[in-house]
Amino acid sequence: MDKIVTNSTIMISTGIFLLIATGLFLYNKTILLGTTLLALYMTFIVFIHMYKGKPYEVAILIVMATILASYMRKPKIFHQRQEL
Repeated sequence: MDKIVTNSTIMISTGIFLLIATGLFLYNKTILLGTTLLALYMTFIVFIHMYKGKPYEVAILIVMATILASYMRKPKIFHQRQEL
């Protein structure tokens, strides 16, 4: 807890945010929103690791795996719709 933030309120709210984002990711109708929230959160974590000079490769892999998992579950949401 002392690595980035020492305030327990921020840690609890981050945990609640992650639970909501994971729930949205697991529900088929909101998978795109959940993927976006999780990817943005992990991208923020990547930037924090880069700023602190710590290894960030695993965090990048988690971002890519989240997007890949979303694509594997529902590939149609990643394709553009063509108008007739």
